[in-house]
Amino acid sequence: MPDTAAQLKAARLWKASKHRMNYCMEAGKIFYANHQTPATGITGQTSWVGTTPTFLIYGTNVASRGVLKRMTLSQSGTVAGGAISIVIAVDSRSRFDAGGTAIVPVNANINYSNASGYTFLYNATALAATATVRYIQEITIAASVGSVFALDFTEAYEENGIPFAAAGTTIGAYTGSLLVYTSAATTGPTWKSSFEYIED
Repeated sequence: MPDTAAQLKAARLWKASKHRMNYCMEAGKIFYANHQTPATGITGQTSWVGTTPTFLIYGTNVASRGVLKRMTLSQSGTVAGGAISIVIAVDSRSRFDAGGTAIVPVNANINYSNASGYTFLYNATALAATATVRYIQEITIAASVGSVFALDFTEAYEENGIPFAAAGTTIGAYTGSLLVYTSAATTGPTWKSSFEYIED
């Protein structure tokens, strides 16, 4: 049976997405931000407060955009004190205020430097939100050690019959922040985390 129009379109979009990711990999544009010490957990908060994100990604005067492709959070350590709230926000300025522990990004292509224009921190204090802040995800998940929460922001689209590939959730170029808040009552959730992003 011949492929349907929808199947052919899906195949075109898949090829566009694959081509785009291959280009970014070859050009040294893909980075991973995981804790540099394996088996180290990162503990979230016990309530949502706009100035205390679990993860803060920001750039100041960066010439390229920071485009988040994937985010994976795996529950580990002590079970959280109840249902876990996850909130993701983007803002148009650097929200970094003080403190936090650095997560050092690494380039996915071993032939390129690990130097990234964006800074990753966990448990930093953030500045107050601007008027342009956007809360793009709000999710509640059950507390269960070993369970994995993953978001894939990669998408492909077609315009005037021409396939394009894109990865959603963009900060910058120049200045911007992405904040990930995780919290559970009484006992904050503990995570093993992985972020994959493109500098483009």
